[in-house]
Amino acid sequence: MKKQYQSLKEFLSSCVQEGRNSFGFKEAHAYHGGSKASVHQSLYRLVKAKTLFSPKKDFFVIVPPEHHKTGSVSSLWFIDAYMKEIGCSYYVGLLSAAALLGAGHQQPQVLQVLSQKQMTPIHKGEAHIQFYTTQTIDEQLLVLHKTPYGYVRVSSAALTILDLFRFPHASGYLNTIATVMVELAEQVNRHDLKKVIEQHSKVTHVQRLGYMSSVLGLSKIEKLCENFILKQKRLNVVLLNHHLKNTEGNVDKKWSVFINDTIETDI
Repeated sequence: MKKQYQSLKEFLSSCVQEGRNSFGFKEAHAYHGGSKASVHQSLYRLVKAKTLFSPKKDFFVIVPPEHHKTGSVSSLWFIDAYMKEIGCSYYVGLLSAAALLGAGHQQPQVLQVLSQKQMTPIHKGEAHIQFYTTQTIDEQLLVLHKTPYGYVRVSSAALTILDLFRFPHASGYLNTIATVMVELAEQVNRHDLKKVIEQHSKVTHVQRLGYMSSVLGLSKIEKLCENFILKQKRLNVVLLNHHLKNTEGNVDKKWSVFINDTIETDI
């Protein structure tokens, strides 16, 4: 028989003692033993008192004393628990992953998360999360990043760089992508990059990546892109920057990239 807690505060204390900082409504209700309505009322009373933070309905984060003034916490502190709660595979990616991997020039305002379900963004208190849908998540291309309450799944350097080309609307301008490439180049694992290029990328992504790596002098990345491109029977010409409608420029014949923009890094 499950132990019944006399109050939700006792339940919260047990979570803290276990090193946990979040829980779902079902768990709280099961331990409390009261009616759903009364447990809901009690939980949201604690939210109002800024003891709990509820970024999404029926999901609660315990707010440490030093954050009681705002009544919320960083997205990184609960994203892993939240995704497990809703049963959805995920990883922190794009510019958020770049920052966690050490690309110091990139500090995005929101936590960029790739998930296998289409999800609405979270903007509540200190938590700002933007979700992007991806069909497949390759566990071998992820790394773990430690937080005060466990770990979050983060894209590897190789996957991070390719994702910037897969989701250009979330990656800023070409100069931002170029800066990340330079900052993460030393961390890129050849096996990881080869796998991302061959199994998780479109040819157009590799064309742009190859061209930019050649301009930036990133020979390891350029060579792997070149090996992949040489195996293609036919290449269509792609715009370097498809956000621009600039028709002035030249075509780089090696990569079949129409150079309609210049590339500069922030480094």
